[in-house]
Amino acid sequence: MDIYLPVNGFGCGNKMLNRDFNKTLQSDDYPFIHVLVEQFYQEENAYFSSLRLKLVGKELYMEKLPFILVEENGIQLLKAEFELNLSYFDLEPPKKFLGLLKVKEELNVRLELSLW
Repeated sequence: MDIYLPVNGFGCGNKMLNRDFNKTLQSDDYPFIHVLVEQFYQEENAYFSSLRLKLVGKELYMEKLPFILVEENGIQLLKAEFELNLSYFDLEPPKKFLGLLKVKEELNVRLELSLW
């Protein structure tokens, strides 16, 4: 599964921080975050995949990302969650008003894949 997410689609809940967050993610040079979910496999009752995430020209590789299988409204979903630290990509979260308003350095990422 090959996914391109527009950087401008991400928000921090504050217009000024949203603009600065887009600058932090260098949206002019890197308008998309590239997510490649590959090599799905099952071990006993658990599901796993490797994942490549490319952000600001740098790639993060996760070899064994765990997924859980759930059913919602009659649809089976594979769900995974992980935390991404901006420092891995040499990025510093934006701040406003002498640091009183700031974006956390950790981003929580959730993937939901429907099975049909």
